[in-house]
Amino acid sequence: EIIELNSYTINEKIKIAKEHLVEVVLAQAGLKPDQFIIDDKALEFIIKHYTAEAGVRSLKRNLDKIARKIVTKIVSSEKIDKFVIDQNN
Repeated sequence: EIIELNSYTINEKIKIAKEHLVEVVLAQAGLKPDQFIIDDKALEFIIKHYTAEAGVRSLKRNLDKIARKIVTKIVSSEKIDKFVIDQNN
């Protein structure tokens, strides 16, 4: 017997990202919560344009990429203390 499960909605993915994924990504990248701020519209944009799955694995991969870019900028001595990621960047 095959059990079919519905995919997460965009709002559910945003909630999962904010409550779980961002915390994991920050810890893995060695960033503090005030160094990586991403708003709901930016998460929605990433979900709509950079993920094409029912779950959140590719969303986490995209958040990992963003965190790595932030760490690279911080380590390369750019005078940047925090990044606020919104729909426009």
